[in-house]
Amino acid sequence: MARPILARARRAVLASAALVALLVWTGCAVTLRPPEEPADPVTVRLLRTARHSALLLPTPDGRVVEYGFGEWGWFAQNRESWWRVPRIFLFPSEGTLGRRHLAPGEVERLTSAEGARLAPFEASRARVDALRERLDREFAAGGEPHHDPQDRLDFVRHERSFWMAYTCHDAVVEWAEELGCRASWSPLRFALELEANP
Repeated sequence: MARPILARARRAVLASAALVALLVWTGCAVTLRPPEEPADPVTVRLLRTARHSALLLPTPDGRVVEYGFGEWGWFAQNRESWWRVPRIFLFPSEGTLGRRHLAPGEVERLTSAEGARLAPFEASRARVDALRERLDREFAAGGEPHHDPQDRLDFVRHERSFWMAYTCHDAVVEWAEELGCRASWSPLRFALELEANP
């Protein structure tokens, strides 16, 4: 009696894992349309790696701050075992907000050193400042930062849960919309693309 139950459970886990893998690898791409003719524009960059998105915002001191969202265990603690993927995507787990400051020269090196793709767009300085200040407050409220030397990012725990209905791409879309961007609709967001500035 126990064997058929275990076999069904094993098949259910494998089917779930296959579904998650299919969604992640062939998932829906969302297109961000930058704001048209923003007042007092500054340059914002959409950062994309193989499966992650973040925003790079200019700071008043001439540097750039990167903000990204992810799953605490995977993103902050580098617990990247393949078997964690179904659990992470199918069920809500603890989220994290990641941050790092970069000098202007470091930004361009991201594309070669880390294999990232950067897509710049213009947004209103006032909106960028408001978003950056809000994210700074959220980061400060997250407690003692955990530094990851591998990614050179600082992480704090976030009140928002991570799972397939709210990933790094969803967070970036929300932030970009605060800057005046418009996003194409998709039930699940597994990649972001940026339209050229109008």
